[in-house]
Amino acid sequence: MKRRLLCVVMVVAMALCLAACGGAGPKNAKITSAWSIVEMTVNGKSMTYDDSNRDAKAPQFSCTDGTNFTFTNNGKAHTGTLEKSGEKYILHYSDSNKTMEATISGKQMTIVISGSDSMRLVFETK
Repeated sequence: MKRRLLCVVMVVAMALCLAACGGAGPKNAKITSAWSIVEMTVNGKSMTYDDSNRDAKAPQFSCTDGTNFTFTNNGKAHTGTLEKSGEKYILHYSDSNKTMEATISGKQMTIVISGSDSMRLVFETK
C-alpha cells in the first residue's frame, strides 16, 4: 500500500512539474526563429539569396530571447532591442537613432527602415 501511495504521489509531482514548464518560452517567440535572407531590395534594386550566394557578408538576423537582436550586414554586426507593437516588431539599434520594423507572415519576416521604402529585407525561417 505504501509503495502504491508513493508511486501515485511521484506521478502527480512529475505531472505538476511538466505542467509548470508548459507555458515557458521566449517573449515574442515568433521572432526567435532562425532566419536566412532570401531577398534584399535597396533603392528599387533587388537581389535574391539562396545557399549558393549566401555568404558571411549577406544580411543576417538573430534574436534568441525575444528582446535582444543582432543584425549583421557586410560583416558588421549591429545589436539592439525590440518591442512588439500590434503585429509589428520595432527594432531599436544600439548604435543608431534609426528604427526598423519587422513583420512576420507564415515563414517569412520582412524588415524595413521605419518611415522609408529605400530598403526591404525578406528572411525565411531555416
